[in-house]
Amino acid sequence: AATEEQLRAFGAQLIRRAGVLLRVPQLAVVSAALLFHRFYLRKSFADCDVRSAATGALLLACKLEEHPRKLQDVLIVFHRLEMREVQENGGAAYDGRPTPILELGSREYEDFKKEVVRAERNILKEMGFDATIVTDTPHRYVLQYSSSLSCSNAFTQKAWNYANDSLHTSLCCTHSPHEIAVASMDLAARALGVKLPENPPWREALDAEAAEVRQIARALLSIYRKPAAGYIFIPRKKRVAVAQEPSTPFPETPLPAKSPSDEENDDATANARSQDPPGLDAGRVAEMLEERGGGSELSAMAPPPVPSAGSGGGRQPTSRSGSNLSLGTNQVGDAVGHGGDDRKHPPKDRSHRENDRERERHKVNGKDRGKEKDREQERRKDRHRDRGPGRDKEREKERDKDRDREKRKGRDRKRSPSGSGGSSGSRRRGSPSPQRARAVARRSRSRSGGRGGKQSHRGKRDKRKRSSSSSTPSVDSGDL
Repeated sequence: AATEEQLRAFGAQLIRRAGVLLRVPQLAVVSAALLFHRFYLRKSFADCDVRSAATGALLLACKLEEHPRKLQDVLIVFHRLEMREVQENGGAAYDGRPTPILELGSREYEDFKKEVVRAERNILKEMGFDATIVTDTPHRYVLQYSSSLSCSNAFTQKAWNYANDSLHTSLCCTHSPHEIAVASMDLAARALGVKLPENPPWREALDAEAAEVRQIARALLSIYRKPAAGYIFIPRKKRVAVAQEPSTPFPETPLPAKSPSDEENDDATANARSQDPPGLDAGRVAEMLEERGGGSELSAMAPPPVPSAGSGGGRQPTSRSGSNLSLGTNQVGDAVGHGGDDRKHPPKDRSHRENDRERERHKVNGKDRGKEKDREQERRKDRHRDRGPGRDKEREKERDKDRDREKRKGRDRKRSPSGSGGSSGSRRRGSPSPQRARAVARRSRSRSGGRGGKQSHRGKRDKRKRSSSSSTPSVDSGDL
């Protein structure tokens, strides 16, 4: 019990000092202490190290109070506090000098990080993922009751300090928050000499019993008579991996019902598998000899059974020469022959017939696929032939023919008559000047061949015979 109380006080003190260095609100520190104490109500100090649990509790409380801090910063702060507690030669090893820094990415950092994350997860698991327990703290009641009683700021601060000191004990797990707040106010009133209302008694007005308040006050005063709490090493429990069965078995999925035809197929397949390898059965040979009238003499001389291939013996039955065997040679031969036929051609059941049909179907499909491959090869050859150089030459000839056809159409269009004086569509807006018309005519005569020249000379002769009423020569649309 003493060890537990000391470790609880050490963890709460560690959380308070780390909260000051991380500059988190006091309510976050209070919530972290509540999580720390409630966690160790369910777990032992041998299950989780006190430093790892305190670090995980403060990290989780900062998230719940909406003042999150980086995991890296929290780890560095707690490592610095741990280095400050290292003792050397009867004193602090790093008193008056800087402590070593926790290097990021080092093996020590990674191990500490894993421990803290595991501790945070365990705290959440033990609390049942219920964060409402951290919202009800004694500090909230101290502020509310002090305001309702119209107390001074000094009184409120003194009661607040007593509420902070209550976090070093497990009072938060055994008493309600408002009772701890009333006990803190009672101690503050005695320390400052403040008189609180007695008619009616203020404790009863705040719904707190006097006996409970006195018990909490004695527990708070006992803290100041004890020395400062220190770290005590507790060996860790070894974890034993136990394979657990699932609490709720998975229901089996019902299979579809089989049809009668499926059952027949299954029976036929099972019979075919259960048949022994083909061999010469002595009992079968004796029955066949009796049916043919061979008598008991030949049945006694039936050859021994042939061992199966899987039994390791590959020998065949040897024939013996004798007078008795010579009498029934034909019958024995017929019987053995039939037995051989039975071995070579066993009776076919439904599954064997279906297998034969499947093989025939595969053969037909294979022939069809072969024909389809031949057709595809022919198509590829035709496409390759079309893409060859001969096809390119034919296409080039077709293009030349189209080009010549377009040229002929253009010449015919130029030779078509344009009407008297030329159409309005063949000229631009406004009639060209005489000098322009003559220049165009000369240019067209120089470009055109002999036939065009003859037509132009004929046109000149016709113009000379006409009357000289108009001095401007007419220009054909073809010349323009």
